[in-house]
Amino acid sequence: MNAYINYLIEANLGLLLFAVIYWLFLRNENQFSFNRAFLLAGILFSLLFPLWHFNSPSGAKMIPSISEVMPSYWLPEVSVRPHGQGSLSPAVTTGPVWTILEWVYAIVAMGFTVLFVIRLMRIGKLFLASRKYRWNTCLVAESEERQPTFSFFNFIFIGQANQLTPDEKQEVMVHEWIHVRKLHSFDIILINLLAIGFWFNPVVRMYRKTLVVLPSPGESGAGIGRHFSCQPLQSFFNT
Repeated sequence: MNAYINYLIEANLGLLLFAVIYWLFLRNENQFSFNRAFLLAGILFSLLFPLWHFNSPSGAKMIPSISEVMPSYWLPEVSVRPHGQGSLSPAVTTGPVWTILEWVYAIVAMGFTVLFVIRLMRIGKLFLASRKYRWNTCLVAESEERQPTFSFFNFIFIGQANQLTPDEKQEVMVHEWIHVRKLHSFDIILINLLAIGFWFNPVVRMYRKTLVVLPSPGESGAGIGRHFSCQPLQSFFNT
């Protein structure tokens, strides 16, 4: 239990550190690709570094463990009891506060996981109900229903396709092709998974908001019909 608490604390401190650096030095910069790369690298580093830290030799530890910085009475209780002929075996008993916190964390995380899976299933259902054809390296799924338009990896979904002229439809696909080529779906999946594991951290919402709205050259969507709006994939996950 203590090891997992250590991981959560160190990973969230890493997320906070990169968020502060971004907010102080990069949020007003116009190098959008660099900003995106910095945030993604910060997320991955924050998630992976604590794992390396736990597997490193004790002498190489750079960050103190939770038991070294928190009072012992804050931590789960550990008792030792006899086992067999003169031998001792550890028995871990967790106080009611920690048990409640564990259950709250697990229940909320499970709830967000279920929502995430449901939204992925909605994408699959939308794909199955749409008319499909190949365009470039993508598979386009068109629907005449009032559905959002977005790209999900190599899939381009176009809602209300019957209201678009061929030229408008082409512009929509070119626009979404930029998202496909830049792997923006990876950003959305990563930030939503991060929000499941670290739902209690308000900094994660900053990462989500920033990564979703960060533009890239050629993504203005200008020239697409007045009656049509390209909705980002994240808006589909928020519904």
